[in-house]
Amino acid sequence: MGQTLYIFIDESGNFDFSPRGTKYFVLTSVATIEPAKGREAFIKLKYNLLTERKQCAGFFPRHGGCTGHSGSCV
Repeated sequence: MGQTLYIFIDESGNFDFSPRGTKYFVLTSVATIEPAKGREAFIKLKYNLLTERKQCAGFFPRHGGCTGHSGSCV
């Protein structure tokens, strides 16, 4: 039986290319056949950054990241 390919995609910005839209649109993706492999390393990195208060410029915004793009941490 074949292996399953897991693809994770995330975007930032919007498709409104008018003057009211965001300046940039970024699309990122990760593909893997073993999604659990490496998970702990990403979680450890996330919490290390949060602990060191280096989650500036919007890193992990859904988990208490920075407000805005000023580069200042909360």
